[in-house]
Amino acid sequence: MAIYKLKRNTVFEPKGIERLVAAYEQTLRALRLKDRDDPITQLVAEKIIAIGRLGRRPG
Repeated sequence: MAIYKLKRNTVFEPKGIERLVAAYEQTLRALRLKDRDDPITQLVAEKIIAIGRLGRRPG
């Protein structure tokens, strides 16, 4: 749930938020993190939002 809490405090357009959430979910799957309350998911969310603020897209 970390990204959902953090995205409330961001200034992204709806399409940007969709991309951030998709990147977050894909990253958690890749890392095999299932527990959304695990503190590491907060770190993942913060990093994805930081990258989003730079305007960069993966791949």
